Amino acid sequence: GGGMAVGGTPAHGGTAITTCFRKFLVETFGLERLGEGEGVLDVAGGKGQLSFELINLCRGVRSTVVDARNTDTINYRKIVDRHKRLAVKRRAHLRRKEPDFDEQNAVPISVDSIPYEVPGHVVAYFGPDLWRRDRDRDPDREKAQERARESWERGYGGKGRREREATTSTTTT
Repeated sequence: GGGMAVGGTPAHGGTAITTCFRKFLVETFGLERLGEGEGVLDVAGGKGQLSFELINLCRGVRSTVVDARNTDTINYRKIVDRHKRLAVKRRAHLRRKEPDFDEQNAVPISVDSIPYEVPGHVVAYFGPDLWRRDRDRDPDREKAQERARESWERGYGGKGRREREATTSTTTT
């Protein structure tokens, strides 16, 4: 996982509270348990920082945000850009520690080479309608979920594969 950088700032670009809670979840439940089934359900997850960290910093963990917030107003690009920028610094630092590292012939690490995934985001209040299998489909909820999918794809440059899979499995059960 990510640690704290100089000055107490999280090394991955999130907030210190989010980082502490992610570490608590990993220490308490373990990566194996967090990665079971469909993964973590981040209820009232807001813009999805915790889910983003879980997916990108904890191998094998999936996460889906459930929040009533309209995702069109969230600046996802800021989260991704910070994550990528700090990941480059982490990789460069680790690479310099390798015994055969040659500073003069090293190829710079590109920000574009940093992979990331986005969490699924379901725009809904967390209540019985969300988990009942026998409910009638609410067309307004379907439209809201489609808007959320489009927002994630716009905010992440069209890389909403995980979000589409999570929302599709949520809406088809």
